[in-house]
Amino acid sequence: MAFALKKGSSKTRKIDVIAKELGDFDEVISTLKFKAEFTHTGSKQWAVDTDNMTTEELLRDKLVDVTGVKNEDGTPAPFTPELVDALLAESFIANALVQALLVTQGGGKQADWHKQAKLKN
Repeated sequence: MAFALKKGSSKTRKIDVIAKELGDFDEVISTLKFKAEFTHTGSKQWAVDTDNMTTEELLRDKLVDVTGVKNEDGTPAPFTPELVDALLAESFIANALVQALLVTQGGGKQADWHKQAKLKN
């Protein structure tokens, strides 16, 4: 899993996401690279949101755009509720989106956050 935080407006933050699906022996089965844009929330509102929403609800609320995902025919997939459903249906992608959201909210570097959380996807 890798992220690159991009400068966005003060209200949104863009991030490059690389989600890797791992097999039983930690071999990479598939990789999806895309850009995600999240609404940035102030710390007080973020505390309220995290107390009152499930992880999926947070993702659906904060995710405002995804680019770089392609349809089966190779054409770019438009950002729609159906695309969000498809991304969240795959646990390795949903996990990457959760971690990306936390990076964008914290504004820190992914490597620092990843070390602190000690998460593995």
